Amino acid sequence: MKRANLNVLIISKGYGALKKAEKIENYYGIDKISGKELHDVGIKQVKELGIEIVQDEVIRNL
Repeated sequence: MKRANLNVLIISKGYGALKKAEKIENYYGIDKISGKELHDVGIKQVKELGIEIVQDEVIRNL
């Protein structure tokens, strides 16, 4: 989205369920990686693209 010149905001509350994943073997283009490593690679890419990351959570009130 950022490469298409759209405004992007990442709202994150940390590793989430990825923290528990010791080994991920079904992610496109990656043989084996831990959940923490996959998260860190994604955050690195987001930062390199200049995308803002907000440490929070989204709650839906009805």
